[in-house]
Amino acid sequence: MEEVAFSDTDILFRYFAISEKKRSAFFASGSTGIKELDLVMNLVQDIEKNNQYPCVSEYTILELICTLTRLKSASKIPRILKTLYRTLDVLPPNDDILHLAWFFGAYFSIHSGDALHAAFCVMNDIDIVFLTDNPFYTTFLEIQEDFQAHGTTKLNKFQATGSPFDFTNVRFVKKYGNLKRLKIVNALQNTP
Repeated sequence: MEEVAFSDTDILFRYFAISEKKRSAFFASGSTGIKELDLVMNLVQDIEKNNQYPCVSEYTILELICTLTRLKSASKIPRILKTLYRTLDVLPPNDDILHLAWFFGAYFSIHSGDALHAAFCVMNDIDIVFLTDNPFYTTFLEIQEDFQAHGTTKLNKFQATGSPFDFTNVRFVKKYGNLKRLKIVNALQNTP
């Protein structure tokens, strides 16, 4: 069975922003000359080699588009979007993802975009998450460790303090249980 793999926006950006010269150097010699780019290129090859099924959210695509525009590379957007939609499963965020992200934001020290990514991974049965952002990596591990130690205690507390969303329904609790098996990898250090 294929693993479903999520890659953070930083990884996608590095992969698509690499110059043709550096890409050619990597395929010729195994190195671009830049350690972080080499790690990203190797990660993408490993995902393909291991038959992992890449999946991202539409929010990830939005982050990538905004980054490219800020860096004056908007002309690359149509080509990159075409490639992304051809090679990745791109899923829309939904209300459950947003509500779980709110919970993560209320109980953990996490940026809003990272809360959305974490909730996306939990609610979409992602098997393995590749990150390059150390604070996000650390906080996502903290969320996972909290679940393993305390189950849904914080989630229930959030529900009991007046959250208008039903975090206690069986489907939601089952999805939240994905934290138990989720593998979170710091792609720049290659550490789970």
